[in-house]
Amino acid sequence: MSIHIIGQGLSCWINAMIINYTIMNKTLYDLYLDVIRKGIWKYYPMSKIDASILQDSGLGRGFITNYLGKGEKNDMEIFHYINEIDENRVLHIISVFFLGFLLYQNCEKVNREINRLIQTIPAETNEPPEERFKYIWMLICLFHDFGYAVEDGFIAFEKQDFEKYMKALPRKPKSIPDVYSKKLLKQYNKFRKCRFGKNDHGIVGGIKLFSDLCSLREEKEGTDRKHYWGKLLENDFCIASWTIACHNIYFINKSDRNIHCYRHFKLDKLVYNDQSRAIQINKAPFLFLFCLVDSIEPLKKVFDIKKLKDISLDFDKGSITLGYDKLCPVVYEDYKRTILNLNDWLTDISNDGTKISL
Repeated sequence: MSIHIIGQGLSCWINAMIINYTIMNKTLYDLYLDVIRKGIWKYYPMSKIDASILQDSGLGRGFITNYLGKGEKNDMEIFHYINEIDENRVLHIISVFFLGFLLYQNCEKVNREINRLIQTIPAETNEPPEERFKYIWMLICLFHDFGYAVEDGFIAFEKQDFEKYMKALPRKPKSIPDVYSKKLLKQYNKFRKCRFGKNDHGIVGGIKLFSDLCSLREEKEGTDRKHYWGKLLENDFCIASWTIACHNIYFINKSDRNIHCYRHFKLDKLVYNDQSRAIQINKAPFLFLFCLVDSIEPLKKVFDIKKLKDISLDFDKGSITLGYDKLCPVVYEDYKRTILNLNDWLTDISNDGTKISL
């Protein structure tokens, strides 16, 4: 009997190794296909889609439009900003969306910390954490770069608009790090306008989204019987909007060429040192996850869905491992540099730029 048990154990071990080997050798392209086919991203019912939405910006734009439309989000002014976003930006948005689901589904730490946070957010519905994640992640990802329509000058955003939307934005939720505040958002946008002559797309996108969502909720609460529009939904709007507003705010070191500008605009809190990083997964899981996937998402570097077949992604309990040495040397070095930069402000990265700690 003991031999039989040993044999069973060996068989289980071999099967587990085969499964892990299969997962380890899956390319990012294959993993995206898995997410798309399994539909783990669906909060609203949608017709079948395929990988073409990641290679054709017209189809990608149509996907975002249709998906947001399922939840009546196409009635908002910010929804139409999508028409002013360039093609590569659209594909990046969709790639970030699916990459987030990959990490949420496969990284125990990410899943646990996000679910723990969601369970503390008041809600009137009985949705499980997985469903609320789909909803909040949809808002964060699909809207996160809509502010480029303003930053790139296609949509007018006057000073009075900024002040109106900023005033309507509530205080940051507890899951946004202490370094951020409405005052810091204002000062950072002033820095961006002074230094680069532009509004920050994250800040204007975040504050505009919150205002538009709240107006939509008030309008729909008494008319739309298919969807929930209760007041507590604004808690989800708050997390999504603050995450978007903070995601493009850069931390710098003391040798950065912008250090004097940061000092001038009282952005000293954004000058990092050897102390603990401001964005930590156990305190700010949504912002951590979003900053991570927005940084490592490869389509904004390679601009070709076929290149996702040259990138592998492996998941461990406390880390993820990227394999990208098949990329051409120039793209490889650029992508590696992006990964290694995370070590300064977000999380620990191995020296070769392949292992990312969670």
